[in-house]
Amino acid sequence: MAEEEPVRRLGVVFSSPFPGEAFVSWVDTVAASLRVSRAAALRTLGLPGSARFSTHQFHLSPEQLEGLRRRTGLRPAQVERMLFRFYAPTALPQLAEDNGSIAQGARVSQPWLRRDHSAACPLCVEASGGRWLLGWRLKWTFLCADHLVYLVDRCPRCGLRLYWRLEATGAGQRTHCVRPAARNGRGGRRLGTTVCGFPVAEMPALPVGDEEAVHVQRRVQALLTLADVSHNRPRAACCSSSS
Repeated sequence: MAEEEPVRRLGVVFSSPFPGEAFVSWVDTVAASLRVSRAAALRTLGLPGSARFSTHQFHLSPEQLEGLRRRTGLRPAQVERMLFRFYAPTALPQLAEDNGSIAQGARVSQPWLRRDHSAACPLCVEASGGRWLLGWRLKWTFLCADHLVYLVDRCPRCGLRLYWRLEATGAGQRTHCVRPAARNGRGGRRLGTTVCGFPVAEMPALPVGDEEAVHVQRRVQALLTLADVSHNRPRAACCSSSS
């Protein structure tokens, strides 16, 4: 992932998105830089301040895109590249209906999308300082072609899925598992309890030993991002959106 120069608006320096980054990951990066919750960061960006993972992922209105441009300097095309709507022509054709509204997005079938969580390459998360790629939310993405490891989608300590839809402890889930920890190693889990806290960068990732698997992943990613100009431009070896 090669980060662009940050942009200053409203007296605040907003970090530019990494190539292929998911919108909610960028919002959590803003939240971390401002030392506020995700909900507060969304309000700063002029969006409804809901902390839910699925609120702003599918589609933003032209008015919301223009508001983000004024506040952050990000072009609408940069923001749209971070939304699931980007994959409407390829992996998520359901989003092409009704202009890719959030209501339509809520009916995207589970076989194609990790709706409420994300897989990750621990090495990419470490190298980027906690950036999560939009492509990791697609079930078509199963390995990192940069680090040659299979993606991880469950915490090895608590066994729960990564980057859950609720905010839990704020932007900490960019770098750590913030799912509720089991009490005394057993029993139920509930929000508001102690979180797991296992570092994502330390999660073991299975090495890819099959060159054909890497070829297939790169081919699939190329098909999914046919219209993505940023995907085809040169960037640093770690970590590209082909992960």
